[in-house]
Amino acid sequence: MALLAELLARVVGGDESDPKRVHYECRRCGKTLSAQDGECPACESGEVVGIEL
Repeated sequence: MALLAELLARVVGGDESDPKRVHYECRRCGKTLSAQDGECPACESGEVVGIEL
C-alpha cells in the first residue's frame, strides 16, 4: 500500500481489509494524482490530498 494511502487509512480509521475508494489531487493546482505520487508533476507541490469517496 502506498505511504499516503496508509497514512490516510490511519487518520480516518480505515481497515486495510476494507479498501475504500480515494481520489488524490494536488491542493495547489487541482491535478488528479495517484496514490503513489508524492508531489504534483504539473506544479511540483508536495501538497497532495486524498479524498475518500
